[in-house]
Amino acid sequence: MKRFGMICAAALLSLGMVCCGQSACFAQDADDEDAVEVEMIEMDEMDVDEDAPEPSDDFVVPEKGTPDEYRAFIETVMKTPPKTQPASEEDFVKMLTARFGVCAQAAEKIMADPSATDQQYMEAVEIRLTMASIAARQSEDTKAILAAVESMLAEAKKAKREAAVAQLTMMVQMVKLQAAASEGKEAVQKELTALMAIMDAKEKLEAQDLQMIMSAARLAENMVDEAMALEIYKKYTEKAKAAMPEAGRAFEQAVRRLGLLGNEMQIAGKSLEGKDVDVKNLKGKVVLIDFWATWCGPCVGEVPNMLEMYKKYHEQGFEIIGISLDDKDDLDGLKAFLKQRKIKWDILLDADTDLEGETLSDFYGVQGIPAMYLIGKDGKVISMNARGEKLKELLEVQFPEK
Repeated sequence: MKRFGMICAAALLSLGMVCCGQSACFAQDADDEDAVEVEMIEMDEMDVDEDAPEPSDDFVVPEKGTPDEYRAFIETVMKTPPKTQPASEEDFVKMLTARFGVCAQAAEKIMADPSATDQQYMEAVEIRLTMASIAARQSEDTKAILAAVESMLAEAKKAKREAAVAQLTMMVQMVKLQAAASEGKEAVQKELTALMAIMDAKEKLEAQDLQMIMSAARLAENMVDEAMALEIYKKYTEKAKAAMPEAGRAFEQAVRRLGLLGNEMQIAGKSLEGKDVDVKNLKGKVVLIDFWATWCGPCVGEVPNMLEMYKKYHEQGFEIIGISLDDKDDLDGLKAFLKQRKIKWDILLDADTDLEGETLSDFYGVQGIPAMYLIGKDGKVISMNARGEKLKELLEVQFPEK
């Protein structure tokens, strides 16, 4: 059965990512100021193919059937085009909720059947987890999703499904971690430690484990401190490389990014105006490095404050280098935005940058924008979150009134 492109851990942890107190964008169409990263299902996976059934929105779970028959039913539900294409994200979520609700009922039938194979059982678990994550995202009811996952865990234990027990045990811990985000740093740290203990007991990490570790590290960075997040990434980098080279690369990038504090940052390239830009040539000045894009609401929201700080401190030695993640095919739109906002500092197009074969955003593992780093007069990073009031406070220290 097609796995529908979903990663349940990311869907669950997405609820906790807004707890850091600042919004960020993670996708080019995420222009909402409270955008969060959710990997659940791609729109193009709902595309109609030649063998697709007739459009329908009415599905009834068969009372009786074999695991194979229920799997076929679930696949039909997910392949069937809707009678009316969703006109908005809200409509799309409603359609998904209805369809996954039906699929979750079929999944319950599979899990209750002793003849189901381990693969069929695990697929059924994933479908129910996804339904629970969708419901939780809408209601923000952590207790409800925790109860749902714990219920599935109890079912798996009773059925002696070891693989499902292992995955659901981790999922329970992930939900507890998400809930701890509202209780403060100490609670988050406690649940992170418990989750890492579960991971340490595993001989080999799977893709879902790596996704959970990355989500947990992000929460650690937002709710505890960069040092703990760095420790998590370092601890599992080699295991990530062994399990999935691409994941190992992402871990290495995160280690590089989180290790920037107190160290120099390599930023160089040609500006949109063709000027050679290199942060090394700006030693003795305070430099703000801003990864951003015009399509990112929170990024645009930072511009007025940046303009104010630039006007106030530029003559004293404050510089800004913007690294735009805009599409290189829309340079006219980017330039029009810069002109309209009267932005005078140098802008590099991330797609055209190259540092050891990677763009600057990839090299430094930028996971969301705006990502704003402040470099001191000695050329070393003094802040990895120089946004809003924090930027003002940092610059007041760097440029004290005489």
